[in-house]
Amino acid sequence: MNQGAENRITSRIKFQILMDYSDHESILFDFCNDLSTGGVFIETITPLPVGTKVNISFTLPPHNQPFKSKALVRWIRTTRESSDKPAGMGVLFVGQSDEERKTLEDHIKFYKEFTEKFK
Repeated sequence: MNQGAENRITSRIKFQILMDYSDHESILFDFCNDLSTGGVFIETITPLPVGTKVNISFTLPPHNQPFKSKALVRWIRTTRESSDKPAGMGVLFVGQSDEERKTLEDHIKFYKEFTEKFK
């Protein structure tokens, strides 16, 4: 099931960073492929089932403190469809505080402005 862009309500940035996430059984490490204030795409050849609740943690440069959030697997892509559509899962952040959401908004805004300078 791939519902990605069709149901997206927040803008995303291409942003690759190592993150850890855990369900009730395992702690896993994979790369984030893109990021928004609403969620993240985690590139992995072993996506978790849709509906799985996870705890996510990653550090947004230049911050030193990790961003942590509860999240829910919303959709999965089990195989690489193309170079820009790798296998993985779309994960929705849930229960964010206003401060956490603001941190993500500020980072996305900074990143977009920074990358515009080099186009």
